[in-house]
Amino acid sequence: MSSLVDSRLGVGVIGKGNVGRELLALLPPQLNLVAAINTRSSLDAPGLLDALASLPRAVLVDCTAASGHEALYTAALRRGVHVVTANKKPFVAPLQARAALLEAARSAQLRYETTVGAGLPVIEPLKDLVRTGDEVRLIEGCFSGTLGFLASELSKGTPLSRAVTTAKELGYTEPDPKEDLAGFDVARKALILAREVGLELELGDVEVEPFVSLDAPLEALDETTAERVRSQAAQGRVLRYLARVDVLAKRLSVGPRWVDLSHPAAQLRGTESLVTYTTRRYADYPMRIQGPGAGAQVTAAGVLADVLAVARGSSPPLTLSGARSAESKGVARRLHEPASTPAFGFRSA
Repeated sequence: MSSLVDSRLGVGVIGKGNVGRELLALLPPQLNLVAAINTRSSLDAPGLLDALASLPRAVLVDCTAASGHEALYTAALRRGVHVVTANKKPFVAPLQARAALLEAARSAQLRYETTVGAGLPVIEPLKDLVRTGDEVRLIEGCFSGTLGFLASELSKGTPLSRAVTTAKELGYTEPDPKEDLAGFDVARKALILAREVGLELELGDVEVEPFVSLDAPLEALDETTAERVRSQAAQGRVLRYLARVDVLAKRLSVGPRWVDLSHPAAQLRGTESLVTYTTRRYADYPMRIQGPGAGAQVTAAGVLADVLAVARGSSPPLTLSGARSAESKGVARRLHEPASTPAFGFRSA
């Protein structure tokens, strides 16, 4: 790995939770780990930034789910410190704050691949489509490995409350599982992708339906949820939490749906996520990206990949030479749209 890494690159990590711990275990010794901090550390984020800015080359790595870090990123980038992050919230900040962040990224690299697909390459392929002049028309799929895991567990007969507990223990959920269950996490991912293709929308513009009602304790929903899963299974349908970004209509929606077994999302298992891009070039056979979409290990590996990209000093391709065919990536398959029905009594978006 030494050939890939610039030994002068200093690394400062914010967050020592599930993803942060995994990342620290993966960091190669050729990188200079300046510090890893959390809310209990004597060194705070501005102090860490000062330390990084004093080095010839450094990267700030955010493994938290904290709000308000867009100001920290902007300050880092303006001081020439690269930023790698798995934190979605700065990228769904109000458009003015996001614009300032992207403007600051002219001074240093800003990488956030893991904000949508954990370890899956989701954002860079989308950027490639835009850079090379394609017209993205529709983005859809199952963006949450966490909710995919819950849906799979429910299909096996696992009670809802137990499935959520297990998902949290395995490190699949956000620190507060209600962020996942309410659909907020998927809404953020949908908005991140929508903004990548030029839609100037805010988080409040996303139509969100929760995975399940949050008006009652999860234990109180176990039996009714299990009965609906059994009833729909008898009709050849499974539960999936689907996201849809209609670029032409400028409409974003996320919510639970019962899908026929012929639907591409019906084949997902465990924490698998699915993202598809329908474009002018990929109209008949949309680009399809599928794989594990949750978990500390895959997310940390994705963060490390971004850190190594910074270490190599690589920049995103700016010309047609950067174009890559979906066939070469093994992700182009036909996406049909079988009828799906709302889950748990929610109306179709």
